[in-house]
Amino acid sequence: MNHVINVRKIKSFKKTDVKKALELVNVKTKPHFYGNAFYNHDGKELPIEIVRGPDGSLFWDIDLKDIDMTDIFSQWMRSGGENPKKDEIREDIISSGYSLQFDPPKIRMLKDGTLVPGAGVTRLSILKELGVKNIICVVYTGKAGFSEEEVDLAFFSFFGGENRYHKPSGKLLKEDVVFLIKNLIVQEKISLDRDTISWHVNELSHGLGWQNKTKEELTNQIFNSCVHRIDSNGKRIVVKSYTSKPSIKSFMVNYPDTDDIKYAVYATGSLKKIPYAIGEMLLEFPKVKEIRIVLHTDLLKGYDPEESYIDRLIETTKDWNKEISKLDILYGKKMSTKVKFGRFIPAVSSLTPNMDELVILGVNDGFLTNPPSTKTKKSLNKTLGISSFVDTSENEKEEVTA
Repeated sequence: MNHVINVRKIKSFKKTDVKKALELVNVKTKPHFYGNAFYNHDGKELPIEIVRGPDGSLFWDIDLKDIDMTDIFSQWMRSGGENPKKDEIREDIISSGYSLQFDPPKIRMLKDGTLVPGAGVTRLSILKELGVKNIICVVYTGKAGFSEEEVDLAFFSFFGGENRYHKPSGKLLKEDVVFLIKNLIVQEKISLDRDTISWHVNELSHGLGWQNKTKEELTNQIFNSCVHRIDSNGKRIVVKSYTSKPSIKSFMVNYPDTDDIKYAVYATGSLKKIPYAIGEMLLEFPKVKEIRIVLHTDLLKGYDPEESYIDRLIETTKDWNKEISKLDILYGKKMSTKVKFGRFIPAVSSLTPNMDELVILGVNDGFLTNPPSTKTKKSLNKTLGISSFVDTSENEKEEVTA
């Protein structure tokens, strides 16, 4: 029997496919998925158990319509709403078929019997899009005698950590870990302290080979974005990161390209790459009058997000001139005159209360030389001294210089 199913033609898995999958996966070698007990990275047993199918089998054959795929139970592990490699996985499934040799999707059975996706959501959604009627999967539920909170956190660890072994491709990214843990804090499932956050960062990334420095940076970022800090207007400080394309695209909707002006967004840490990318862009759009460089600060490091953001802008500004000079050398004289530097995506609301506006050097960058102090609650109005410069009166939002 072939272990690859052509889902373009075959829209239902058979009982023989379930048996073949069980044989190919070789569950005996994977107690972390299919054993009698499951553990977190500290060796503590999780209150989770496998639910056998109606026929006693480890692998179930379940109709997709019986799995709750509503938004609340969709891609809860992904910051952008879905696996960034979904298109790649879809194309592989369509062209090569659905392989039975990989660990099947994992389903959670809630207390009331409702079935919801746990891990393997991308494959579930792709099969549903392709009109497949059922799925081969494994079902887990929470053990009796444990609180709902304990069980939820256990599944968070179990399904989140599953991605360290994940096939097909699509392991959790840094922004996914941040997204997951911030949601737990917002939902008050875990406390807002660095030790707790650090433990969960380690839990999700265990086995992925991340350096301790990386984990510490993520811990700081999560804590800084969630801690209850108040600006001078009595509003909670929001700290944002822009590490995924969807988040950047969502912000840049305020600044659409025109025939004359193009925006190019990069991370502050990628200055050395920008001249090459901009050069290609100038060759592609020879008639464009201006290319506006927009930089984002990626993940802010350190304990003080305000200080980290300011330092990143100052350092980047100092280094820019020597990088932009490469354009004229690489692509000819005067190429750099079309490139305008000095725009940054905001990341800390106490510095830039309007988080939908770009920070433009010389326009609304007063906080660089006179930063507001959260502790002493200096007036933000004095340091910023400028109102909104994003004109929304027209259908297309356009930047207005003051």
